[in-house]
Amino acid sequence: MSSTPSGRGLSCTVQFTVAPPAHWTASLTRRVQRHFLAFGLGELYALQASDELVGLHERFVDLAEQGPDVLRTFLAEIADSQVAARKNRWQTALFRARSQSAWFCTGRFIPA
Repeated sequence: MSSTPSGRGLSCTVQFTVAPPAHWTASLTRRVQRHFLAFGLGELYALQASDELVGLHERFVDLAEQGPDVLRTFLAEIADSQVAARKNRWQTALFRARSQSAWFCTGRFIPA
């Protein structure tokens, strides 16, 4: 699973997709993609991610004001913690993608 952040002005969206590892067979990849679509997991995870991001907004602002590396490190640590609990959690994908987003880590989500 992967999460793709996109920033437009002060708003941002999260889009979840299936990102199969190279060792998966084509059959397994198709099966996981069908499951992902049939159960609307992209939409479900996006709604949950939105709630998660809103709840952490003030913390993100505080960290971004300290510099992009501070926020990036925080986000990467959350992703690493999620991996330790469960490798394929939507939270892992969310925080990994956010940690890799220059737009997010430079605080462009903060109102002027």
